[in-house]
Amino acid sequence: LQHYSSNVVSSYTHLFGDPAFFKSNVLPLANANPRDLWQLINQILREQYLLDPTAKKVSTAAMQAGMHTFVKGFSYYEYYPRKIDARSNSLDIYSYIAHLRKLSSCTFTISSLSTLAGTGSSTTNYVVSMEGIGLIRKCEEKGPNGATLYEVKDPKVRFAIQNRIEIRRDA
Repeated sequence: LQHYSSNVVSSYTHLFGDPAFFKSNVLPLANANPRDLWQLINQILREQYLLDPTAKKVSTAAMQAGMHTFVKGFSYYEYYPRKIDARSNSLDIYSYIAHLRKLSSCTFTISSLSTLAGTGSSTTNYVVSMEGIGLIRKCEEKGPNGATLYEVKDPKVRFAIQNRIEIRRDA
């Protein structure tokens, strides 16, 4: 940064109006993946340009808008590829996300998922499949009445649940 800014910028924190927001909200959304971070920052810079093309620092509003755009438009098949021979009506990552979005928080029990998502007797199979692909994980603590508690692991899906963002494969 110093080299390309002729010694004006010595740290990434100088690029953001609220570096703490960037560090605590934007960076975790990239899931420790440099390619995701690059795409996310690209979206944020595009949003900043739309908000104010003359800005000297990236605003929190641009970061929030960029995060929404990134999560909504992300190709989840990158992390959770669909089997080549899968039937068109079989469940894939977008189907799982649609079920998880019906939750009110990122932690749940099989019972709460069944009730809120209306998945019925297939809920256990969905949970096993989602855990198998790494979308969710078991928590160490227990839920109500000693039930197994699960949490959504993917930060983009967590963000979508918390911010009520609809994620669709055709988006």
